[in-house]
Amino acid sequence: MSAPAIVRPVSGGFAIRKGITMNRDRIIGSAKQVKGNIEQVTGRIFGDAKLTAEGKIDESEGKLQNSIGSLKDSVKSE
Repeated sequence: MSAPAIVRPVSGGFAIRKGITMNRDRIIGSAKQVKGNIEQVTGRIFGDAKLTAEGKIDESEGKLQNSIGSLKDSVKSE
């Protein structure tokens, strides 16, 4: 059985277990992706094309922000 993940603040982000960090861009980007996905599903269920489109936009923004965060992490680790 593995040890539970411990999240603690570190300079420029958060450490999840030893040696694994996520900066704010990655965390917020992931949250936007989830929000966008929920909006898309809700829009499809209720037949709301506008909500579905907004969900796609939010999901795309989240992917972009997450990618920026990953890039920052890789530059910082080198």
